[in-house]
Amino acid sequence: RGLGDVYKRQPKRKFSRKLICCSITLFACIIAGVIFCRSIAAHYQQAERNLAENNFQSAVIELSRVPFFYRNQKSLSRYADLCLMAESGTKEDLKTALDGLESLLADSDEALNAQMQPQYESIYKQYYDLLYQAALDYLQNARFAQAVEYLQQIPPEYPCIVELLCYARAQTNVDNSDTSHHLKTCLLYTSPSPRDISG
Repeated sequence: RGLGDVYKRQPKRKFSRKLICCSITLFACIIAGVIFCRSIAAHYQQAERNLAENNFQSAVIELSRVPFFYRNQKSLSRYADLCLMAESGTKEDLKTALDGLESLLADSDEALNAQMQPQYESIYKQYYDLLYQAALDYLQNARFAQAVEYLQQIPPEYPCIVELLCYARAQTNVDNSDTSHHLKTCLLYTSPSPRDISG
């Protein structure tokens, strides 16, 4: 009877051991998951601080350690990459960054838009300032065709865009009929009046 009891109890012991092992494994997985989630949150928060400080290189590194499905990781990674690209200051990179940010702003929620808008405005100004200065340089060097190409892209709020474009077009004989009309209008508003001359 004693030996039979030993054999009957062995399966119960095996079951108990398996249950204990499974419980320990599950507990360890939960602990590892909690640590992993906290680590992800820490990297994400650090990336947000880096973006607020315009430290885009560090933000890119921090976001690379965050899964793409976590909160706004995908959008912020794209945003950081575009801002980092714009830091080169070249016309091509600024234009690519500007177009990319416009797309992001169109697809993002209000909170994310508020975070990205100041940098978008900064890159916008930097890009069009670059075009404006290049157009002025082309005009100064009598390269009127290139000046027209650049001036046509610049928003009308920049100083004397209409007048400069009329002048550049007149010099290159581009669309003479349209240029003649605009040039007369420009001269009307830019030429001194008889009162100014007599004074």
